Amino acid sequence: MALQPIAAPRRLAGTWAIHAPPPPAMQCRSGLGTSSGRSLGVAGKGIRTCGMPSATHPRQQGKRCVDVRAYKVTFVAEDGTKVQAEAADSEFLLEVGERNNVEIPSSCRSGMCGTCISKLKSGEVDMSEAMDLEGQLSPEQLAEGYILACSSKPKSDCTVEWKPY
Repeated sequence: MALQPIAAPRRLAGTWAIHAPPPPAMQCRSGLGTSSGRSLGVAGKGIRTCGMPSATHPRQQGKRCVDVRAYKVTFVAEDGTKVQAEAADSEFLLEVGERNNVEIPSSCRSGMCGTCISKLKSGEVDMSEAMDLEGQLSPEQLAEGYILACSSKPKSDCTVEWKPY
């Protein structure tokens, strides 16, 4: 992971780039607002986070570095237990959950089996990479907010309800 000033046109002057996989990049980005960030003279300046692809998801392997945004994701279990996490817009909710000890049932990790069906209580996600969305979720389920956690990337802060194994 590296934090480097961007040597670029004036519109990017004072901008810093974080080059790391999404979870460490998000941690580094949030850490820049702490006293250690201020001591670097970075706090209050533009931060460009460049998230590398996740090696854990088959559809992410080999993808190029892309700019990412961070969102707050709240996972709510059946018993009401809540886990809050920060997620890059390039991460699948299943990966975010796993990183934060949320045990969402899963199997295929590609939207084919329906094991990871969860309910989106608030917010917005992108499920465009699901391989068999129509085969796993009916139009009624989609209208009610059901999602496939393995194929859903946050597009805003969101709350996801899930059932453990």
